[in-house]
Amino acid sequence: MKFIQKIAFLAVFAILLTSCNEDKGDNPATNIGYQAQYDQDILKIETYLKTHSVVVVNNPGFADDQNATFTTVPNLDPSSIWGSDATTPKASLLFKNVTFAGVVHKIYYLKFRQGLGTNPTLNNQITAYYKGFLLNDTVFDMSNSNGATFPLNQLITGWQEIFPEFKSGISGAGSQTEDFGAGAMFLPSAYAYYNLGSGNGAIPPYTPIAFNFKLFKVL
Repeated sequence: MKFIQKIAFLAVFAILLTSCNEDKGDNPATNIGYQAQYDQDILKIETYLKTHSVVVVNNPGFADDQNATFTTVPNLDPSSIWGSDATTPKASLLFKNVTFAGVVHKIYYLKFRQGLGTNPTLNNQITAYYKGFLLNDTVFDMSNSNGATFPLNQLITGWQEIFPEFKSGISGAGSQTEDFGAGAMFLPSAYAYYNLGSGNGAIPPYTPIAFNFKLFKVL
């Protein structure tokens, strides 16, 4: 997929998602309802967190800095993202409760680095690296190492909720951005592509997804 196509993938489907928000949950022939879907999504997400560990590259000044690798581990292994307590996750696993269509959705996220620059708002454009993957670890999209730039308010609602929790980087030597915010997010389908999925079939409808990301700039 060419770089411009990668930008279009996120932006176009975010616009479609926004345009369909009023229809979600209204048509039982095509939608099982937000609460029932969220109950399925959160179970899949928490199972992933309990059965995967993450290793983050700390390599300041290089393209792979803050890249993350997720690896399968035994359920509730101490090295898992969740940890060994079945009901209470590690303090490093953060979450944000958000409400859509009357249903409270929990969005889990990891903060590898806060960043030293500016928190974005929905009025900003952001330049960010991203790698999107399904909960079977299949990568469905990825930017190049320099990231892509787009208006935050035109992207999927999960991005709109989580990116403001991070700060951009600061200018380093030459055009290099240093000390940027970086993390991972795990999105219930209502905060991703819900019943739409992706046009090329990479993301099936009603699928929770995840992203490893780096917030380089807020414009």
